[in-house]
Amino acid sequence: MSVGHPSEARREHTPGVLGNRMAFVDVLRAIAILTVLFHHLPSGLGHHFGKLGEWGGRGVDLFFVLSGFLIGSTCLERAATAGERGPGNQAKAYWLLRSARIFPLYFALLAVYALGLPGFNPDAASILRDWWRPYVTFTSNYFAQITLELGIFWSLAIEEQFYLAVGLLILVCSRRRETLASAFLGLSLAAIAVSLVYRHELFALRADGVLPEDLYTFKLFHSTLSRMDQLAVGLISAVASHAFNGWKWARSGYQARLSTWAVIALCLGFLVYFPHHPVVGFLVIGLVFGVCLLWVQRPAARMLILGRWEGRALGPLTYIGKLSFGLYIFHPITRTWVDKLLPTSVLPADSVLRAVVLLAVWIAVTTVLAAVSYQFFEEPLLSAARRKSRSILQPPAEANPGAAAPGRLAERELSAGVAGPPAS
Repeated sequence: MSVGHPSEARREHTPGVLGNRMAFVDVLRAIAILTVLFHHLPSGLGHHFGKLGEWGGRGVDLFFVLSGFLIGSTCLERAATAGERGPGNQAKAYWLLRSARIFPLYFALLAVYALGLPGFNPDAASILRDWWRPYVTFTSNYFAQITLELGIFWSLAIEEQFYLAVGLLILVCSRRRETLASAFLGLSLAAIAVSLVYRHELFALRADGVLPEDLYTFKLFHSTLSRMDQLAVGLISAVASHAFNGWKWARSGYQARLSTWAVIALCLGFLVYFPHHPVVGFLVIGLVFGVCLLWVQRPAARMLILGRWEGRALGPLTYIGKLSFGLYIFHPITRTWVDKLLPTSVLPADSVLRAVVLLAVWIAVTTVLAAVSYQFFEEPLLSAARRKSRSILQPPAEANPGAAAPGRLAERELSAGVAGPPAS
């Protein structure tokens, strides 16, 4: 939410001032996607990075919280600025923006996989030709996967199922921001309760020997009922941010730099080192990520005046964060390419040097591919969706020349596509 304090408004135009609510949120997205890459290093290389290789898959936990926050924030902001446009138009804009962000790249990549082109995993083509329905309906999280290329879509399926519930609430509750916020809060609390009960029952069935270990693990990590509480925590964070950002200490610049980076470090540390509990673990780590997210998006963090080196460090991270959806989508493909490109005669298969070089080249290649895809394929479609959503949400200028434009954060939802890796 923008903060209407005159001094803060002036600082947004000062050189070196961050002035961007999303910058540190993008840093968190960069942390999430980079830890996913650590987790998905080729077999035999991940152990060189210790806990990052072992628990980097928890980047999906952070992605879920971020996704719930970004979707909730944009929907609440649109509800507050839509004027006389009713819930039906709110729902149209919501689904238009979500579809424009996810569907083009997702279905284009599925089509490429199905064609079985050289350089792509032939197993993915075989699976899609015989078993395409779970991927088209975003229910692939209920089925075991044998390829990383298709296996990563489980978390995207969970998000789309959760977004369906959010869309239904928008359809009936978005006439006023306060009503929609209450509906989001109710949905989130219900989702958290269901997830806790579901994981408790899973744990009890495993303890009684009814549920085999492999099936228990699959359901624990991939079921929507088990994982939706982290999306719910993100949604609660979005609801809470309006009041949170108005508090004096959330706007105070005292030790803002130190506390912001400390919270980011805490977020990374929790991601890597937090001991998992089968019932409450996902919720606890989600709550920690939710608090971290609230802190890094607060007005004081947004108004930081960056130092030269700090700005240089923040630039690549925010860029990677903005492209996190593309990096996630493409990283299984580029991993195979880079692994084959680096000769084992020069870089031995299980060496630290190979792990470091492969990771660096992999990140670079995937970032370039994601940037090209966004610039020339995704962004033109997103721009058209933005224009259409404005026309849906705004009354004609002749009828209401003073109508407020949808908030700037709504524009950023389109780069909020998030998903995570399998927890295997």
